[in-house]
Amino acid sequence: EEEMMEDPNDEAFYYAVRIWCVSNDCYEHIDKTCVWNSNIQLYSYKSVDQCKALCSSREECVAFEYGVDHGSDDPALDEDDCRLQDSDEVSNCDGATYNIDLYTQVDCTPTHEPTPGPTEPTVAPTTSNPTVVPTAAPTERCYTLYMFDSYGDGWDGAYWTWTDASGYSQSGTMHGGDSSTAQLCGNGCFTFEVGAGSYPDEIDWHMESSPDVIEFEGNADTFVEVCTAPVPTAEPTPEPTDPTMAPTTSNPTVTPTAAPTELCYTLYMSDSYGDGWNGASWTWTDATGYSQSGTMHGGSSSTAELCGNGCFTFEVGAGSYPSEISWSMESSPGVVEAEGDGDISVEVCTAPVPTAEPTPEPTAPTVAPTTSNPTV
Repeated sequence: EEEMMEDPNDEAFYYAVRIWCVSNDCYEHIDKTCVWNSNIQLYSYKSVDQCKALCSSREECVAFEYGVDHGSDDPALDEDDCRLQDSDEVSNCDGATYNIDLYTQVDCTPTHEPTPGPTEPTVAPTTSNPTVVPTAAPTERCYTLYMFDSYGDGWDGAYWTWTDASGYSQSGTMHGGDSSTAQLCGNGCFTFEVGAGSYPDEIDWHMESSPDVIEFEGNADTFVEVCTAPVPTAEPTPEPTDPTMAPTTSNPTVTPTAAPTELCYTLYMSDSYGDGWNGASWTWTDATGYSQSGTMHGGSSSTAELCGNGCFTFEVGAGSYPSEISWSMESSPGVVEAEGDGDISVEVCTAPVPTAEPTPEPTAPTVAPTTSNPTV
């Protein structure tokens, strides 16, 4: 962690500070206390440390309420629920009545200043014009999730959830059969959870970082923490420098063909009652049959990114309360491409977004001599 904090301008520095806050308990626990009308988002089945990480990742969050059994007959939160808050004002809010404890943020500043990074040495220019090799950007680490069901009829209502430190999550399940796979990618630390479903004894799974290298395994109703390390990409081989050549009009610059990039949509999910989608999930399936799934576990709103090229089938299940469900899909802010409610299927065809073509380099003009005896 000390090495991560060397450069305060590095994104890793701020990630290390967030982990420092959580691991060193920079929250004050106030027993049987709550706040009024300051809810940001509700999360179910979370530990106190998970709630701290979720609150620390959101700029507007200054406290969170946590569900505890204080013997109330009218609880506002179930046990192990946490609700993020944008206020820590506790006047006249009795947590014992609602089975709530409050955790408020305190000063999470590290006790020492990060060591500034070394300054870059000044390099004297050379006449050979060497090629500059860019620093390789880290890429995401991916795991393959292998799901199994001993009876062969899918997971019967059990879902897996992959949640990052900011609280953004992806979910999925095995709808049928005895085996299936999914890709889980990212950098940083994630929580991976598998629910119980109707037949937890039939469920097992494992996660591989490369073929036959099992990093984690388990069955139904399990929870593990996965911390990935970024995979550095190989540095490109520097190109040899050419001697300086005067351009001519007979060799124009060739403009490369622009490669298309994926088109992404933002999925906006809503629940009118404010308790999530209650068993309904969305599925985004491409022409090959590969699919991604997700849901809204709690609260009144959530978002997800759906990306790709070509045609996709987007489905939303009914869940327990389909009348509470609504959603819309935007290609850019305010531009709604599709919308609907629970128990619906639509086809979405994306068009690749072309990248801008580079501007061709100008060729040097030919200068005509001005005298009858030009100087050689």
